[in-house]
Amino acid sequence: MNIRDRKLEFDPVKKCEKIKIEKKLVSNIKEKDIESFFENCKQKAIYKERDLCIFYFLYYAGLRVSELTNIKIMDIDFSQGFVKVCGKRDKERIVPLNSKTLKETENYIQNERKTLDLKTSQYLFLSRRGDKLTRNMVWVLAKKYADSNFLENCFPHAFRHTFATMLLKNDVSINNIKDMLGHSSIATTQIYSNVVNNKLKSEYFRVFNDLC
Repeated sequence: MNIRDRKLEFDPVKKCEKIKIEKKLVSNIKEKDIESFFENCKQKAIYKERDLCIFYFLYYAGLRVSELTNIKIMDIDFSQGFVKVCGKRDKERIVPLNSKTLKETENYIQNERKTLDLKTSQYLFLSRRGDKLTRNMVWVLAKKYADSNFLENCFPHAFRHTFATMLLKNDVSINNIKDMLGHSSIATTQIYSNVVNNKLKSEYFRVFNDLC
């Protein structure tokens, strides 16, 4: 029998310890940088209402980019103040929308969006040619409006991270945050607890080390 056809009686790999890969802490955007970003949207945008509205949804609703691009007008309940979101594995959830986001969305629909060639009219966010907005277009927009202080965290998913961390820091229950983010497991949501705890530790040592 060829030696390559023999089964190894001893498998050295079995005795190797599994390598634990630590989950990287999520990056967050500073509040002043968020405000600066929104101001840049208002000042530089060709489609000001659309672009500002996009980032309001990412920040104030904590949406994934893929969820954002799939929102249809009929998914928004303006009277009740929420949006129906289709997340991973087609799991639907309801996310509240603040008055600022609702107002900006109404402005966009009534003004800029009406001027477009509506080829795919059921979707909320469209390109200037009337096509459904793509994930790549959202990334391009994020880079477009980022200033030099913001470039380090300039990616659309950072808005979602910041949304979750802000809720946690303001004592919203982790189960409610899990539901708003559309996580299937609370273990995923608990990553944000690490972010908040690390910031608290940093503030603690900044204060008490100075007193030593």
